[in-house]
Parts: sequence; structure tokens; C-alpha cells
Amino acid sequence: MDLINNDFTTLLPNRHLTENVSLFLYSLIKTCRPKKIIEIGAGYSSLFISKAIEDIKTEDIHTHLKTNLIEEHAEHTFEYDPEYTIVEAFENVYGRNNREGIITEVLKQEDLWKNINFVKLNFYDFIKSPCQPYDLVWLDFGTGKEYMKAVSYFYESLLPNGIIIIHSTVNNLAGRLFVTEMKLRNCYDSSFEIMTFEEPHKMRQSSFTIIKKHGEYKTHSVFA
Repeated sequence: MDLINNDFTTLLPNRHLTENVSLFLYSLIKTCRPKKIIEIGAGYSSLFISKAIEDIKTEDIHTHLKTNLIEEHAEHTFEYDPEYTIVEAFENVYGRNNREGIITEVLKQEDLWKNINFVKLNFYDFIKSPCQPYDLVWLDFGTGKEYMKAVSYFYESLLPNGIIIIHSTVNNLAGRLFVTEMKLRNCYDSSFEIMTFEEPHKMRQSSFTIIKKHGEYKTHSVFA
């Protein structure tokens, strides 16, 4: 599967403009290696998240064995087998009558289904249960009122250095109010960082906001 080739963007119709954010998610997972991932709202980005997991698993470990780092620190492992959960009720949204079938077919066609645990619930039913710890939360659903409820639900259990990414924020009124509220909270709560990115070439779903919980980092050497 070619992530850059334009043909890939035709796999899922009605992808609702997540093609660029999906590439961002792919690169973020390849870089940060989160071990507990949850996505609220299945769709085009699901392919990229699962593809990132699969690519990490199948990377050639022999390229790493050539470095002195591995020889000196033999206890280090490159095994990566994260838990990836998608919460999606597959309700008839935006007229997508067979969205579940289309997404399922493409994931199986690309051999990416095996990386995913599907929870067929809407968000409000899902959050009736206690929150589990996650280190990457991708919120691709709803409007500003759902954003605040979702962040409040996930943040307390978010692992140190964990990340919450919310799609479609500052370019609509409800999302803008959510981001403003989070910035105000950040003025007296330094436990998290917040940053927003805009896609200026779009009119819809043209931004996303990242909330990152602070945590400690490992020190491997004196210099880089």
C-alpha cells in the first residue's frame, strides 16, 4: 500500500478530508511508538494507523543490529505490538449507508484488520465504562461539545507523555470555543501542552489540535 500515491486516497469514498491528518498520524506513530491507541470514529485514518503499526512490526531488525547501540545494550528490544481500539457505532452518518462494509473490506483487503479491536458503540455509550490508560487518543467525531466531554474522559487516564489529537477544531465556532477553553485551563494547569495546526487550503475539517500530557524522558547519553 502506497501511502503517498494518489490512488490510495480512492480506497475509501467520502473520506471527509482526513488524508493529510492521516499521514501525520502515520508518522507520529512510527516516531513515538504508542502502545495503547484508541480512535473514536472509524474511517480513512484507520487505514493509516493500522498501516503504521504493521510497518513497524515488519521493519527489518537487521538494520538496527548493525549499530553499536544494540551491541552495547542487548536488552533493548524493537518488538512492537500495541493495542489499537476503534470505537464506532457505524450509524448512518452523512448518508454513508454501507460505511462499515466499505471500511471492513478495505482493511481486510490490505491485511490490516488483524491489528484492530473494534468496539461497536457510540461514544456516549462507550464512556459509561471506566476509562482505560492510553498513550494516543485520536478523536475524529462530533463537534465542540463532544470534544470537551471526550478530553475530560480520556485525560485523567492518559499515560505520561500521552497525546490526544482532536480533528476539526479552530475553523468552526464550536471547535474554536473548545480550544479557547483548553488554552484558558492551560494558563493555570501546566500538566499539558496544547498546539493547533491549520490546513489553510481547506474550508471544512481544516485544522486539528494536539494536547500532550507532560511526562519524563529517558536520558541515553551526555550529547546527541
